[in-house]
Amino acid sequence: MNINSNLASTLYTNNENIDIVNSTPVVGINNDNVSVKILSYLNEKKRKSINTYDAYLRYYTEFFMFTCNKQISQLTWNDIFNITYSKIDEYKEHLLNSNVKSYYVNQKLFACKALWEKLYHINRNVDLRVLDFEEEDFEPNNYAALNDNEMNLLFEFAETSGYKKGKYTKRMFFEFLYYMGCRKNVALELKWNDIQTRYDHNTGLNVWTIKFKDKGKYITKAINNDFYERILKLKEENKGEKVFHLAKETFEKTFNDFRTKYNLEMKDGKRVTIHSIKKASGWMVQNTFGDLNKTKLHLQHSNPSTTANIYVNVENYTDQASYLIGKNIDMDFFKELSKDELLGLIEMCGKDVQLKMYYKWDKSKGLN
Repeated sequence: MNINSNLASTLYTNNENIDIVNSTPVVGINNDNVSVKILSYLNEKKRKSINTYDAYLRYYTEFFMFTCNKQISQLTWNDIFNITYSKIDEYKEHLLNSNVKSYYVNQKLFACKALWEKLYHINRNVDLRVLDFEEEDFEPNNYAALNDNEMNLLFEFAETSGYKKGKYTKRMFFEFLYYMGCRKNVALELKWNDIQTRYDHNTGLNVWTIKFKDKGKYITKAINNDFYERILKLKEENKGEKVFHLAKETFEKTFNDFRTKYNLEMKDGKRVTIHSIKKASGWMVQNTFGDLNKTKLHLQHSNPSTTANIYVNVENYTDQASYLIGKNIDMDFFKELSKDELLGLIEMCGKDVQLKMYYKWDKSKGLN
């Protein structure tokens, strides 16, 4: 097939039918110049590789037909401005629900993200956050979660390795990702004025909260006073407006060095990435409260099935009720333990078990 043909054609890509009229976009004299910019970007690809050009033309034609119902040659800047994150979410769901391998889904989405970043540098009215995602957002089951012990090792490593400057900031960055269940881009953009007190109608208390934008939505999350005081100590290392002032590359290098030191590039055949911290956070919440909706809200998931597939339908057989329910527990065993033995046993448990015990105690006495 000649992709440069001016005849109407139908391209078959990964078992998908994509109708392209005038497969090489023709920019009319009355069209806004965004289509010229897209064509120029495609021509850059064409000079390097005709195959990349052909693929990107198909991807972009499909993308803009889905989000704007327009051919590339018909696009205006207003069309670009009016593409919302929810529309991108629909497009992502469309790709994930089609019979297309995840490799091709990622390929299409990251090609679109590259174009979006190009358009943003041409016109700063383009909302860069609309296509703000990472590879793990589309392959959540292809990366591993760190366990509680590994998270503690990461915190210690971040504060003790590398240059002295910014060590506490690095530790708190990873703690923030873990306790807040956020992606790294949220933490990197967090400013001091995003941390405010709000009135809690359940208890009548004023609590510290963090407000941030994630996947096109504003989220407000509460933090306890202990964690707030620890975050506040970051001002000793940073006088700027951002809470975590170090470059993204610094945090990524620290994490990569940690993986190398502890041989954690892979776990159980799955990749370990910074996003593994968010998965670890979800596991901690799900194991502590056993409430899928609470876990869903904690991770900012829009689709509950995403939460269920990642945090419930997994091969942790010894956590299944069918394995545990037939086990008889003699409470006299605990009564016979000394205080030190009991404390030692609690310390051996993971953070999720310790939080669950603390939570149960708080609920029995009334939240304080």
